[in-house]
Amino acid sequence: MHLRLVSTISPVEAGMTDWLAQGFLQQHGVEVRVTAAGTGQAMEKAMKGLADLLLVHAPAQEIRFVQAGYATGRHALMSTDFLILGPTDDPGDIRQLSPVRAFQVMAQQSLPFLSRADSSGTHIKEKELLAHADIEAGWAGYQSYSRGHQGNQATLRQANHLGCHVLIDRVTYLTLKAEISLVPLVQQHPLLLNPMSLLPMHPGNVHGVNHDLAKAFIHWACSEATQMGIQNFKKDHFGETLFLPDAKAYSASRCIPSN
Repeated sequence: MHLRLVSTISPVEAGMTDWLAQGFLQQHGVEVRVTAAGTGQAMEKAMKGLADLLLVHAPAQEIRFVQAGYATGRHALMSTDFLILGPTDDPGDIRQLSPVRAFQVMAQQSLPFLSRADSSGTHIKEKELLAHADIEAGWAGYQSYSRGHQGNQATLRQANHLGCHVLIDRVTYLTLKAEISLVPLVQQHPLLLNPMSLLPMHPGNVHGVNHDLAKAFIHWACSEATQMGIQNFKKDHFGETLFLPDAKAYSASRCIPSN
């Protein structure tokens, strides 16, 4: 018996899903088999019956996914935030602007920007910010990364190679900080929050799902002990918390049950 967890890529690259899998195995004796995929691809896999549980980070899409009957609810696990990175000389003078205004300036000045362009949670966040800014992708400096589906680390390395601006999560930035020259220009804004939720697949609507095992994992992952472990994950190495525990911050109304 094993649990099939399809997770957004960043927690996999950071080692968080391995840590969770090892902890659940030790506590419950059940193997967790993790597959990494961008949020859009993860949901597609789940709809095909290839997952018992999702770990994703696109709230609006998650709500629609639950309302469509594919999952029985969404349960907050942890959160990070996004940053807009760019060259140290800040050619567009966007440092400390709001993310919406920063995107407007990048488009107006045709500044180079690299997009994951893969329907991942990061790409979805980019599109949300562009919508808030009332602009469209595709300005003269805008580039779609053909290998964006490989994840945020690959995207950040490419953006650094090209000297482009890029929207990236803080965990990826901290992980690669020592090997890149791009620096945070826009950060710590409410629109850049990056919550991650667990979605157990609906056994009545998706074939072959082990819903009881998914619920057991959620109960364990949202427990006080595991949430404390999430808060302290690699904190000694990086000098700051990578993932903020979120389970207690969510009210019952934030978890949407199936009909």
